[in-house]
Amino acid sequence: KWRGVPDKAFASFLRVYSTPVDNRYKKQYRDYYTTGEVKGEGYYISIDPMDGTKSIYDGEQISYYKSGKMEYKEYWENGKLTRKEVFRKNT
Repeated sequence: KWRGVPDKAFASFLRVYSTPVDNRYKKQYRDYYTTGEVKGEGYYISIDPMDGTKSIYDGEQISYYKSGKMEYKEYWENGKLTRKEVFRKNT
């Protein structure tokens, strides 16, 4: 449900995000399945580590199946979803 948990043992995925001090660089995040495969990646304006529904995304966001195939792409502008492309279900 995109909520933070107190211990990694309770997590469904892990999120790593950058917080660059230089404004010339975009803020990026990457989500991983607990088994290590990339689950998603993209850019953000702000991240709420305890409630992902409060995070504000900007630019292209990509979600992956565990196999590495793309599940969908989303395009955000200043926290508003503008377009979503869904790819064929992973078989």
